[in-house]
Amino acid sequence: MFSNPEVVRRANSEFIPVALKAVTVNFPPDSEEGRLYREIGRSKVAPQGICVANSAGKVLAWTAMFDNNASVLGFLDYTLKRYGSHPGAETAVAAERFVMYPSGKGPDVADSGQPLAIPLKHHDGERCLGALGVPEGTLRGRTWGRAFKDGKPLGDTTRQENYIEDRFEVLADAQEALARALASAGKGLLELPEGLSRSLVSTAHLGMLDVNPLGAHGGQNDRKEWSFRGQKDGDRVRFEGTSLLADSETRVDGARWSHEVKLSWKVSIEMKGNRITRLLAVADGHEKLKWGNVNIREGQSEVASLTGGRPIDFDGEVRYGFEGRPAAAHEIGSSPEVGPAQALESDLPSKMQKFQAALKRAQQEGKDLSEVGKIMEGLEALMKEGKSKEAGERLDRALKLLAGESGQAAPPGDVPESLQAKIQQLHEAIQAQEQRQKEIEREIQKFPPLVQKGDFAEAEKQIDRILELLKKR
Repeated sequence: MFSNPEVVRRANSEFIPVALKAVTVNFPPDSEEGRLYREIGRSKVAPQGICVANSAGKVLAWTAMFDNNASVLGFLDYTLKRYGSHPGAETAVAAERFVMYPSGKGPDVADSGQPLAIPLKHHDGERCLGALGVPEGTLRGRTWGRAFKDGKPLGDTTRQENYIEDRFEVLADAQEALARALASAGKGLLELPEGLSRSLVSTAHLGMLDVNPLGAHGGQNDRKEWSFRGQKDGDRVRFEGTSLLADSETRVDGARWSHEVKLSWKVSIEMKGNRITRLLAVADGHEKLKWGNVNIREGQSEVASLTGGRPIDFDGEVRYGFEGRPAAAHEIGSSPEVGPAQALESDLPSKMQKFQAALKRAQQEGKDLSEVGKIMEGLEALMKEGKSKEAGERLDRALKLLAGESGQAAPPGDVPESLQAKIQQLHEAIQAQEQRQKEIEREIQKFPPLVQKGDFAEAEKQIDRILELLKKR
């Protein structure tokens, strides 16, 4: 819908456009800003959508899709008229809800009757819910990608198969791994460490998040290969390499896609000690992307199938650029907690793999593992309670101890049977959580076909089922 210049012009001139993270709208924290998110989210018709609110934070109307292109401008007219009657908290206003505007109207949600105290700014030390905080020492980067034909960039940069912008992060441990590799290699060749190379290749693709050939939920990961070799060149480290990622999926919501990205790379890195001070990279090659949905009717307006996406069929040249610098002071910090949704974004499985590898090394080196066992006590309970953040922090502590950061020498010893049992229990708990997550994803995928069929009553019931499953987490 935002590929229409008139929609963009009016949204910018007549409204205050704000993009909210869906995960925070669905699971707002208990804070002043969180209460505003909760008020906006309590009348939503789907986990994602388009909402217009007044100056008091009261929703005037929600919609998930539109009948046709003209309906988008009609929605703007309609909400402006409602705003004229209800500009603030002076009068109560019911939130009007449309699955499809204007034909698919659902029941209104009455005003809560509770005024919202909206502060003019965040309190000192309070982090905005829209801010993405990173740990100290992180390298923050941006990615730009462009599709080409006959050596010339394709136009219409509003389409994701023609142009993308993304971000990437390189954590401190990945930078330290590069510093160690440099020290070991001397003037010889070295491989770019896994964590750093993965950060780069994971954002080098056209299209939306659903078609990430490296990290899409439910994808097959048909192929994932990359290799970067380089050496010091004066004050820089230069790498060259290749990558090949391929993935495909057929989903229960009717979506079908395949994606292949084959690139050649050049990377330049400047370092100071064990930290990267600047990263520049370019990659070019060939990309194939097909996306479609069997539930989208031929000739159907794109704005009438926002939840199902629109067909994409790209096969051509691509080029990507990357730039990374150390995170600024205001970017450092933890992102605000958003309740149960944290479990959906958890990196516990990857941390567990790191823990197992570190544990094996520690055993081979003869380290005393009794302190590690104490840290791991209670981890299974945290997992069962859905406390992913606390579980991740406990694994981080265990990883630091295994890395020798405690500074204590210890006599050799085997991994205690009690610790081995707890590791097995943790595996089972993580697998159970992953199964619950897959169940939620399957239920979410059932929602768009119901909307596209016009079965709005069943669509609303489906949302209730999804919310109930999320509460159980």
